[in-house]
Amino acid sequence: AVEGGDAGPGKGRGMFATQPISKGTLVINLDNGSTGFWKLGHSWREFAVALPREAACNFIEWSWVQTMLPEDENDRDVRNGLTIFIGFDESNLLNAADWDEVEANVRCGRPPEREGGERGPCRFHYYAARDIAAGEELLTDYGEFENLDQSGWTDIGL
Repeated sequence: AVEGGDAGPGKGRGMFATQPISKGTLVINLDNGSTGFWKLGHSWREFAVALPREAACNFIEWSWVQTMLPEDENDRDVRNGLTIFIGFDESNLLNAADWDEVEANVRCGRPPEREGGERGPCRFHYYAARDIAAGEELLTDYGEFENLDQSGWTDIGL
């Protein structure tokens, strides 16, 4: 259970736990029909310019480019490969942990099955990386799912 709220000066809105969240709990599911995606930069741009100005600014700010790796050799999901995404739900309020110079409390990919094991691939599911207290802001590492140098935008033609 999460909700949006004021994350403080310089950050704007954020996502906060409404109750304690245990380590390993699924916090965000972007595979639930609330995520838009574009395979072509031109199509994304056409959509953005058709929006009212304030909505377009938010749309642009909350979009990201991710190279989505297939789960296995049989995975034919159209979202695989270089793709522009935007969450049309509260997930777009998830701020970066490095803005606060803290460790991310939400991580992309299935948690390791045992201590010291590897996380699952970063696809559409975000889990609590540690126990999170009620009222605590949920923060992630944007570098887990996008190139921090923003080169994905150039790679997709924008």
